[in-house]
Amino acid sequence: MNATPITDNNKSLEDELLDLLASQARKVMIPAFVVSATIASFAAPFVPKPHWIAWLVAVFLILLTRRIVIPLLATTTTIKRRDRLNIIVLLSFLHGSIQGYSLTFFPQMGILQQSMHSMLMAGLCMAAVVTSGGYLPFFLAFVLPIMLPLSILWITSLGGSGLTQLDVGVALSIFLFFAVLVSVARDTYQQFRKSHEDRRKLREAMDSKTRFLATASHDLRQPMQALSASIETLDHHALDDSARSIVTDLHTAKEDLSDLLRALLDISRLDAGVEDLEKTDFSLYRLLFAVADEQEPGARDKGLELKFDCPENAAAHTNPTQLKRIVSNLVENAVRYTASGSVQIRCGIKGDRNCIEIADTGIGIARQDLDTIFEDFHQLGGPARSHKRTGLGLGLSIVRRLVGQLGLELDIESEPGRGSVFSVSVPKATKTRRAKPENTGIPFEFPGLRVVVVDDEADVATALQKMLQSIGCSVRTADGTETVLGLVQQQVPDVLLVDRRLKDGDDGLLLIDKVRQIFPALPAVLISGDTAPDRILEAKNAGIPALVKPAGLEEIKRSIAQACS
Repeated sequence: MNATPITDNNKSLEDELLDLLASQARKVMIPAFVVSATIASFAAPFVPKPHWIAWLVAVFLILLTRRIVIPLLATTTTIKRRDRLNIIVLLSFLHGSIQGYSLTFFPQMGILQQSMHSMLMAGLCMAAVVTSGGYLPFFLAFVLPIMLPLSILWITSLGGSGLTQLDVGVALSIFLFFAVLVSVARDTYQQFRKSHEDRRKLREAMDSKTRFLATASHDLRQPMQALSASIETLDHHALDDSARSIVTDLHTAKEDLSDLLRALLDISRLDAGVEDLEKTDFSLYRLLFAVADEQEPGARDKGLELKFDCPENAAAHTNPTQLKRIVSNLVENAVRYTASGSVQIRCGIKGDRNCIEIADTGIGIARQDLDTIFEDFHQLGGPARSHKRTGLGLGLSIVRRLVGQLGLELDIESEPGRGSVFSVSVPKATKTRRAKPENTGIPFEFPGLRVVVVDDEADVATALQKMLQSIGCSVRTADGTETVLGLVQQQVPDVLLVDRRLKDGDDGLLLIDKVRQIFPALPAVLISGDTAPDRILEAKNAGIPALVKPAGLEEIKRSIAQACS
């Protein structure tokens, strides 16, 4: 299967119609001119040359005008949508009138040429159903100046010596054809509207789900931050072996819960479109080896063999961070649903692409479930359900989003009871760039650092205060803008650590801005459990280091060092 990227499109019905008309205006210019040139060739033996040449030039000019003007109208914002549509309808009427003018050639042409001319005119009108999207004002503005004169010409027998039964039959057929076209156009536009409405409802459902995830994530992250800070504080105290063992277990439980919350954050960030997707060349061997190294302990704990097979010169061109997330999620999923046997990470080359395969000897997936496994919160049943932790069913949902946004290809082969193979196709690198080692050190002195922690939940603020005090910081707490403004004027802090969502509609980002009006460039770090896409984007655009709760001590230290550097 190929994963489809999630896209966000909040256009109105009129906007989508304008886009359609613009797209069709670009596409139909050459075909419509070819039809007109064919009509001119039929008329040439019977009509004076200047007459049909002038008409053909007029057709070209109106088609060129539509080709230029309609796309511009679709993108401009200085003219109301309804006025733009009216201008496009006027252009459609001019186009139809110019095409209809060719019917003045009719009386001078032979019966064969008249018949061919009529069929070509009918073909243009039939094509207008599609090119107009069934939008009746546009459709009728083009069709009426053609079909009405054409039917009159046949019924009045202007093309021959007298009215015949054939002429009447052709005229009635044109009338019936016109009625059918109007009916089809009306149905086409109704389908266009229904499609727009369906997409709107889908967007609303996606937005509602994303808001729910963000809100639920925020409410869970607040107590998690207090718990995390308290555990970190305990870590800096002298403990006996028994107490140290308990703290270690608390760390493990906290990390498990943090992983689940992180999955919720990933969904929000991907739907918000704020993830870094910049592509580069890198060593695929080193990336896959790192994944295998990270996942091996989990596989070993379950008694599974984790196999690795990749050429050392394998290199890829995509975003390495997001590809690692894809492969890690697939391997974690394979380990989770494999009770015995092995999980393999292997890589081969097919043409100009690398083929990464994650194979397992797990429970397998039924054919009817191959698509549904990528839905949010979908979990497979089977033996793995009895294990300690099965996740939220978001791992493959995240994989689907990332594969779509990176333009990669994802395929699955699976047999219930025998295992599964997930394949990710990734472009090869043009040349391999040696990765630079990351500097993970924190060259910054924390003892004596003056910090103001801002959080409207007292237990969270107190826990953060104690955690920072355990490394020698001087910490004061505040619950909102007014309190902070009072504190900073008493003593200027070295850095602010500010929650994003505060009580009574107070906002951490605005708080930082108000403080900086008094003390410009005062270092600040945002820390929040709010993962709403718009909030994430605002924090990113503000250029302030931002953490997501629950944040550990090392994360907070890194962000403070970054803000103060």
